[in-house]
Amino acid sequence: MVTDWLNNKVAPPYWLPNHLIKSCCGCRKEFAPLSHKHHCRACGNGFCSDCSSQSKAVPWRGWGMEPVRVCDKCFASAEDFDCDDANDVTAWRVKESVASAASLVKAFVEVPVAMVTDFVRPDYWVPDIDVVECFQCNGPIANDKHHCRSCGQGFCSKCCFIKKPVPNRGWDYPVRVCSTCNLQLELQVQPENSM
Repeated sequence: MVTDWLNNKVAPPYWLPNHLIKSCCGCRKEFAPLSHKHHCRACGNGFCSDCSSQSKAVPWRGWGMEPVRVCDKCFASAEDFDCDDANDVTAWRVKESVASAASLVKAFVEVPVAMVTDFVRPDYWVPDIDVVECFQCNGPIANDKHHCRSCGQGFCSKCCFIKKPVPNRGWDYPVRVCSTCNLQLELQVQPENSM
């Protein structure tokens, strides 16, 4: 339930939302309430493990040349999908990396989840436990915390919604930045463009 909600928030836009997947799109077997659903990285539909056990590169969706999970039908197909949302998989790829790292750490050490999550985040980010109000508007933040990828402060979604690359922090693609850092990033780009 909560996992489905979280996964839907970071899932690429072409993926069928988890709450709409009642049965496997391959064999049509109905999913039990807590059963694991897998998305084909090519078509975006939901499948059981048996119908999505294949792997192949899906570069046209932004997954790069490394093989990723695909359904049997997409594995057999030589056709590439025509799409404009190739960069929209970044959030999911980061989520998978963080989840993987957090699972490994958590498996070896029994610590609170917040501490594990903070462990896999960049050093310059303010720890989640210390983010109780938005750094900009000072409004309370419960579950809707976002970190500016430039300054590392915690913000609410209304104050940290702009997306820009932050290359000096290792983010070469558009990521969340606060309005203050957005202005600083724009000023850094302006002198380069004026020449």
